[in-house]
Amino acid sequence: TFRNHTLYKWISNAMAVLDYVRTLPEISRIYLAGHSQGGLTAMLVGAMEKDRISGLMPLSPAVIIPEDARMGRMLGHHVDINHIEDSYPTDKEDYVLGGNYIRVAQTIYPEIAVKQYKGPVLIVHGQDDKTIPIGKSQEMAALYEDCRFVAIPDETHCYDNHLDSVVDVIRTFMQEKQGFVPKVILVSPPEIGTGIKSSPFYGDFSEAAIEESRKFPACYKAVAEERGCDYLDAAAYIYPSEVDCLQL
Repeated sequence: TFRNHTLYKWISNAMAVLDYVRTLPEISRIYLAGHSQGGLTAMLVGAMEKDRISGLMPLSPAVIIPEDARMGRMLGHHVDINHIEDSYPTDKEDYVLGGNYIRVAQTIYPEIAVKQYKGPVLIVHGQDDKTIPIGKSQEMAALYEDCRFVAIPDETHCYDNHLDSVVDVIRTFMQEKQGFVPKVILVSPPEIGTGIKSSPFYGDFSEAAIEESRKFPACYKAVAEERGCDYLDAAAYIYPSEVDCLQL
């Protein structure tokens, strides 16, 4: 659950996936990518699995999480780092953040982890990211031994405006580093559920967002065709949770 997740759990889950992938006979090289907290996780796992990972691609990595936890800043709350509570409210009525998330985050130092990985790294960040300051990614890029940093102009944390540019940057990086471009699959997300008005995310997403989400497949498919990517419409196979009408 959201309350019980921690970065340690994300790391252990990622390493378990890598253990499985390495058993597949068709896999010869592994490139690890992740977005936001997933990008931070990729950086941390890269340090631990440096002999098994051929390259890293953190996208808008949330490297500020550990620092914020140590400074007593988390999801808009001031946290007494000497007396961490069992849980903290979020801006979503039905979601709380477990205190263990903060306890774990305080022990993590991305700047130490990145120095342990010597392979090629691509960090991509939107110039207009209001969630994670772009300067933090630039600081991490400078610490890697072999890192390319790319800022996408007029772009948000979630790449709402120029997804095609992100695809191009990744494909160019892969071509240069391993001599060929692997198949890129663009996955259009599922539709927003019709009960969004009763969701804890209502306000961020209104009833109008339902119709907007139905436009995702056409938009993603157009970018996939333009950039020569494979395409999958997730809405044809999965539906959002009835609890919040947004997450799976």
